[in-house]
Amino acid sequence: MAKRAQMHDSFCPGRFDGEPGCGPLAACAVGHRRVTARIDEGVLWLARGLGLGLVPRAPGTAGSLLGIPLFLLVHRQGWPVAVECAIVAAFVLLACAIAGRAEKILGTHDSGQIVIDEIAGMWVALLGHPVGWESILVVFVIFRILDIWKP
Repeated sequence: MAKRAQMHDSFCPGRFDGEPGCGPLAACAVGHRRVTARIDEGVLWLARGLGLGLVPRAPGTAGSLLGIPLFLLVHRQGWPVAVECAIVAAFVLLACAIAGRAEKILGTHDSGQIVIDEIAGMWVALLGHPVGWESILVVFVIFRILDIWKP
């Protein structure tokens, strides 16, 4: 029985008597909930911009600031514009999925803790602009004004 519990604890494809599994959110007797909780913690860590969404003041601004160096890591690779666009599009889709899951975990809509949307938004805003501190500053200020105002 202990060996079965260990196998089940690492991954729960189903019950051992042939019945369907306990499901991704159900708590089974031998630990599936712990695995799901660890995944949820990772999702929240990413959605919160590596923890920046927890800063007490202006978490969206902190997330937007994190978006700048992350974008520059992609931009400085020297890839063609089409490749950069594809990477940004893929990140936006991933960010949407992570933010959606984080909203379900937190039980709120558009929580201030979720800043991955600001990171992705900065990527989109910076795409196609010349990369210099002046243009980055202008893009950042305009992005923050529009994100706060939400026209």
